[in-house]
Amino acid sequence: MDRIICIGAGNVACHLASALHESGYEISQVFSRTEPSARSLAGQVGGSHTTDPAAIDPTADVYLYAVTDSVLPELAARIVAPDALHLHTSGSTGMDVFARRARHYGVLYPLQTFSKSKPVCLPETNFFIEGNDDFARGKVRELASALSHHVQELDSTGRRRLHLAAVFACNFTNHLYEIAAELLAEAGIDFSVMLPLIDETTAKIRTLSPYKAQTGPAVRNDRNIIDKHLALLAAKRELATIYRLLTDDIHTIHHKGQNP
Repeated sequence: MDRIICIGAGNVACHLASALHESGYEISQVFSRTEPSARSLAGQVGGSHTTDPAAIDPTADVYLYAVTDSVLPELAARIVAPDALHLHTSGSTGMDVFARRARHYGVLYPLQTFSKSKPVCLPETNFFIEGNDDFARGKVRELASALSHHVQELDSTGRRRLHLAAVFACNFTNHLYEIAAELLAEAGIDFSVMLPLIDETTAKIRTLSPYKAQTGPAVRNDRNIIDKHLALLAAKRELATIYRLLTDDIHTIHHKGQNP
């Protein structure tokens, strides 16, 4: 079984390294610039840990980079293991970040949101993979298949578009939950009252397209309600602008027949 070094000890790294370890892979070392994080993850997967890039073992079979895009090129340049397989987990960085530094390289990208404290069902998570040659493609598919039942190849251009869509569907949506929680707190209402509504909204798009599932004052162009909402938001940083932009876009799509 391949020896894997996990570069990073954040949310994605913790979930993937732990799952690979449970699948029988040896996570021989964990690197993180943060000592507690590196030590904690290494303790979970049974490997050693380091905070020094120069101390990363150069003899492993696979180097799995689960780090932010901004530090990925620097770390890829510092780890000298040209015959090993180098993989990153980014949605927006091309696999060519490893070009001229390794013979075999690719991408292992899980389309999922990760938090260390929240378990994730990896077997039902979609993984998108890429490799620069037959060996890399075969090996990354093997690793992805050990984690999930849903694995497909996607090139860097497609993955960037996928990641952009995920930011809208996940990160931006969660920020809207944050805004909702703030508005509710000001009225002394607990955010939990929103959960049945959120659950039903999510459930609807399993059987309806997002376009057909859209409801609310923007679809109806109900200016009476829209103006009241804007008045409530007038003194709250940029929330009125966000509300207006979203309302205008919904109205444009639904009243001009621009079904995406």
